[in-house]
Amino acid sequence: MRRVVVTGMGIACPLGVGVEDVWRRLINSESGISAIQAFDTKDLPC
Repeated sequence: MRRVVVTGMGIACPLGVGVEDVWRRLINSESGISAIQAFDTKDLPC
């Protein structure tokens, strides 16, 4: 078994990158969910 060292933690999600940014948006009840606009989704099953 190899040893590892965790030197910090972070987050990357639809609400932002970084703990402070994501936390602020969570506190403000913001959503990271939206409709897909980057490509046509009409043939995808829902």
